[in-house]
Amino acid sequence: MKFSFLMYSDRSGSNLLKNMIDNHENICAPYTKQIINPIARNLFRYQNLNDQKNWNTLLEDVTNLYNANLSSWKTEIDFKKLKSISTKGEVGELIKSIYIEEAKLNNKNHVFIKESPMYEFTLFLTENFIDSKFIYLVRDPRDMALSWKKSPSHIGGVIEGAKRWKKDQLGFLRDYSILHHKARALKVYYEELTKTPRNEMKKVCDFLGERFDENMFEYHKNESNKQHASKFEMWKNTGQEIMRDNSKKYLEELTKEEIKCIETICYPEMCSLKYTPEFDQEDLFSGKELKNREIAENELQNNYNPNELSEINELKKRIYKRI
Repeated sequence: MKFSFLMYSDRSGSNLLKNMIDNHENICAPYTKQIINPIARNLFRYQNLNDQKNWNTLLEDVTNLYNANLSSWKTEIDFKKLKSISTKGEVGELIKSIYIEEAKLNNKNHVFIKESPMYEFTLFLTENFIDSKFIYLVRDPRDMALSWKKSPSHIGGVIEGAKRWKKDQLGFLRDYSILHHKARALKVYYEELTKTPRNEMKKVCDFLGERFDENMFEYHKNESNKQHASKFEMWKNTGQEIMRDNSKKYLEELTKEEIKCIETICYPEMCSLKYTPEFDQEDLFSGKELKNREIAENELQNNYNPNELSEINELKKRIYKRI
């Protein structure tokens, strides 16, 4: 079984790419359950995992994380099931076994995993998935921040979105430079993915060692994707065809001041990733000006809907607190 991973920021087209890959005849790319992140980052809290009590505690936590109703898989998981498909103390094997079960039920031999933010547990992945490969998906921060602002599932406006984009790229660019040097990472731009999807997906398939499959572009007809698209407002676009005109929307939908805020925050990383700023560096906001605008932004109401993911978030908070 082959394993590959997606490095991405929220509101950057990750579900579009995931859905196309999942529609490939040989690749299983299930919707995220956010299992690896909390477990990998908190392994030290379980102490000696060769101790049966500690191992059982970890298995219980993984069971609860898996069954939090964020996404639906074919595989049914409970404590007994996890115990039967894993070896005490072998966390990497445990995680692999869960994904292998899902891939087998879908008659596929390659797993593509989407969790965030991946830079927080890259070492865990490279140590436990030795021959795995990574796709680094990046989107213009001005369009990402616009999408963040409009999303009912994200708190804050363009400044909050830009801060997240910057933090993510700092982590991803660090990891990408190392992985790319070892021929284990491929960078994909959202703008190119939506503009010339066939060319980009040929590159992706070639990199992942899979043949190109035309069926990838029929992802919007997949019943599972339709169900997820109708589940939450934040996923509504995942059930649609590729939105080829979904770039540079910030020019029409953001004010000049909002664009300048984003570029003030993201300028170095934007330039590194070859995104052309609208403003010269000397014309960007000072730290004090940006802070004042952030305060003003936080006082405004945006589209945030606390009920969008409230039940799932509360459940996950309880699990994370126990961990």
